[in-house]
Parts: sequence; structure tokens; C-alpha cells
Amino acid sequence: MGRTQIGIGRALLAILALAAPVERATAQTATVGKLDAKTTGSSVRASQLMGANIQNPQGESVGEVNDVVLNGVTGKMQYAAVTYGGAFGIGNKMFAVPWEAFKCVQDPDDANEYYLVLNVTQATLDGAEGFDEEHWPNFGDQAFIRELDIRYGVKRATGVNVDVDKNGVDVDVKRN
Repeated sequence: MGRTQIGIGRALLAILALAAPVERATAQTATVGKLDAKTTGSSVRASQLMGANIQNPQGESVGEVNDVVLNGVTGKMQYAAVTYGGAFGIGNKMFAVPWEAFKCVQDPDDANEYYLVLNVTQATLDGAEGFDEEHWPNFGDQAFIRELDIRYGVKRATGVNVDVDKNGVDVDVKRN
């Protein structure tokens, strides 16, 4: 008693209104596929990311992608294991970088070439804990994830994700 019933259409509209803050596809997402000439859309093969050169916004090479970490449940890429060298002289120690921290940029000198840009400085790396092949960080540790997000300026999406199919409605609520 006292329960108000609303039509499924109104319920879906209400859910979709709540979903507004959820992360949307961006031009960045579409251009990342340009890193791989053999795929289309926003798809890129992991093999094309391995060893990919990373530049800072000034166009200086700061490192390369050594490996990638996927979420085993969602299948989405979460982190790149990056080795910094050259400008920062850190050697072959790896650092976890949230995938959202990268930008895919078209080479101004060659319209067919794209590369990864990471806004990183020595100050960004101060205090960062690197790891090696034998000692990977715990990517399930929320404190570790928050620290990485802050370090690399990543703002995680919060909101509601709604999937509707013939079996019904699946609502996912994301919170920081």
C-alpha cells in the first residue's frame, strides 16, 4: 500500500536521466583505433600497443608501453604498464598508468600516423612506486587506484549505466 506505480517508459526515462554523468564515447576513443592500421573504429590490437612510444605534450619521448592490464570481468583496458626512460632516467622499472590518462594524437607531420600522449613530468613521478615483472601491484586495491587517478589527473565516471535487451533492464550504478 502507498506504493506508486509508473509505466516502464517513465521508469526508463528516469533511469536515463540519472545516467547523464556516465562516461560517453569521445573523439579520443574514436582516434585510438588509428594506432592500428589493420582495425577499424576505436579497436586497437594489444600487440600494437606493446612498445608504443609515449610522448609528453611537448613532443618529447618519455617512455613506452610495456604491457596492458585488462579488467577480467568487463574486458576493458584499465592500465598500461609503462617504462619511463630518456627524459626521466628511471630505467626499466614499470609504472601503472590509467588508460584514461592517455590521449591519442595525430602526427602533425603525417596524417596517417598517430601516437600516445601522456601529460607526465618528473613531479608526476615523484613518490610513484614502480614495479617489476615479478612484483605487480594489486589493481583491486581501491586506495592504489585512487592514488593513480590523482597522480595522473583521471576522473572516474560515476552515475548509472543502463542496458536494455529482450531479457529486461540491467542497471549498473557506478560510484567512486
